[in-house]
Amino acid sequence: MQLVDAPAWSGASADEVLAAVVDEDLVVVFLADRGTMKSPARTLLALSTVWEDVSGLDPVYYQELIESPDPREFRALPTAVHGVQVDLALGNVDFAEYAGAASAEPDQVLRPSRA
Repeated sequence: MQLVDAPAWSGASADEVLAAVVDEDLVVVFLADRGTMKSPARTLLALSTVWEDVSGLDPVYYQELIESPDPREFRALPTAVHGVQVDLALGNVDFAEYAGAASAEPDQVLRPSRA
């Protein structure tokens, strides 16, 4: 995990941040954005850095991707970040599963598992 404290990025969009990611092994980026600063729980925005290459796909399958794309973001409590990062890096859980778990919560925020 690497912390970047760069006020110059204040107000940058998720797409701008993801475009600046140069580490090919990085599977998720957590942002302390405007939503984080407004949230009493200081929820972080989790962004997937993994994009599926759709070139050469069967046109029917490609249409399914357009109609139901994988989620690319969700909010998480800071205490959940480490577990998410480790699980994604190891391939234990995929980003869509975490996004689904967050969306199932009343406030749309992922909490650490209580395993």
